[in-house]
Formats: sequence, C-alpha cells, structure tokens
Amino acid sequence: MRIVLCDHNNVLADLKPHFEIVKTIEEAEAVVVWTEIVVGFAGIVAKTAKKLGKPVIVVQHGRSSTKDYCPPTSYPFTADKICVWGDEDRDRLLKAGIPEKKIELTGTTIFNHLVGRKRHKGINIVFCPTHHDTEIEENFIVADALRKMKANVITKVNEMSSSERFDNPVYSHRDAKDHLEICAKVLSKADLVVAIKDKTFVLLAYALDIPVVIPKVWKDRTMLGHSSPETYSKACDLVELEDLEKAVRENLKNPDKLQKERVGVAMVEGGIHISDPLEKICKVIKSYGKEN
Repeated sequence: MRIVLCDHNNVLADLKPHFEIVKTIEEAEAVVVWTEIVVGFAGIVAKTAKKLGKPVIVVQHGRSSTKDYCPPTSYPFTADKICVWGDEDRDRLLKAGIPEKKIELTGTTIFNHLVGRKRHKGINIVFCPTHHDTEIEENFIVADALRKMKANVITKVNEMSSSERFDNPVYSHRDAKDHLEICAKVLSKADLVVAIKDKTFVLLAYALDIPVVIPKVWKDRTMLGHSSPETYSKACDLVELEDLEKAVRENLKNPDKLQKERVGVAMVEGGIHISDPLEKICKVIKSYGKEN
C-alpha cells in the first residue's frame, strides 16, 4: 500500500517496512502523520491531503499529545482516524467530542525499543531537561542543584537543548533514526530519573520501573499562543526544589516507592499492556487501501 509518511519522535519509524513510502500526496492511498494541527510540515500535509480527498490517519506522537484537541487549544479534528496510546487518551478525545468510530486504541511501538535495565557500577541519576521554543531557565536551576549533590548525573538532551551547559550530556535528535535507541540505552543504566516535566521520556522510565523525582520549578509559558500549565501523574515524586536531594536519596534507598503508580500510568497513558501495537496501527492504515 502506498502512503505518505510524516514522522516525529520515531513513533512511525517501525511502519516503514510495511508500506510503500511515496513522496507525493497524489500517488498515495493514504497519508499518515504524527499531527494534523498546522504547526509545521505534517499539519500542512494533512490539510492538503484532506483537500485532495485522501484519507488521513494521525498516530499519536507523544505522551498526552491528544490534549491538542482539548481546551485551551481545542484544535479541530479533521482526520479520518487517530491511533492513540492508552485509555486516558481515548477518553480525553471522547470528552472533546471526537466520534468513537474515529478513535483507535492501538498502543505505541516506542516501548519496543527499550532494552530493559542493565547492571552497572555505582549509582546513575539521569536528568531530563525539558524543551520549549526558547531556553528554559528551570533546566539550569535543576542542573545546578544536582551538581551540588556531587552525584553521578547523566543528562539526556535533545536538539532543543544547550548540551554544553549540562553534566555528562547524551544527545539525540528526535527526528534521527537512532533517537529511541539512545533514550533506551541511557535509561538501561539509570537508577533514578530527575525531570522538569512529566512527559514521554519519563513515561519510558515508568515502563522500566525507574523512580522519578520532579522538583516543582516549572513556570507556565505561552506555546503556540496558549498557556501550557504542567500536570503531573501520581507516579512521580513531586517535591519542592529545596527537598530535591532528600527525595532523590529516599527514592534510591526505597526504589519500590510508587511502583504500583508507575505500572498504572504506563498502562493507562502508554498502553504498555496492549499487544502488537504495530500490527494494530498497520491494520488501521491498510483499511484505507484500494483493495478494501
């Protein structure tokens, strides 16, 4: 089946061997995108495909990205189908008024790239700075706090971060083919994760049963013309910045703390328990092939 594929975060990379990837919308039987909202190339492709009468399938690209269709952004849903990760995403879309027949609960293939946790010497704290359309002051505040702890800190940065300002940076580009593999390798030797926001990388940590500590430093900002307040799951240990070191040491000493919560979030938000997500996503796309 011929498709146009617009990927981001490597969430669609595993689809490539199962389809003939074409360059123009005109020759495609369907268009598969990571988002349909017009914030970049994928949104423009989706909008153009709809004008040309081509089916558009959105595959959720990140944790809670289905919030795009909810207040305050409330972007219109025009795709033929959206494949979501977990029950929470499906329920969120239903509440936003998207018809149930257009929502497919498929899970995500990103967990297939994890390699488990490996034995290693010493204690490793992985710090995950957050990204925005500008440099984030909070990233450097937390980096300094971790530096004062004199712990072994590995910083997982992406293309939006100034890696030279962090300790032991490990870099990956979200649109490079090895992005998820690099994330998996870093997490395989992590004893604890410290983050700024409760996002996709943190969800990967939950899936591996890695304790997560988040200091309450995030300052609400405007993104794409709307405010972006952060919400946190029950799976992270949310603490004041001055209590960061205490919380890190406590979670290292008691790694089973919040274990049930981590499992629960990985299931409800990530759909980690859903079998064969790749097969399910492919089935949704192939239902729009000419032979059907």
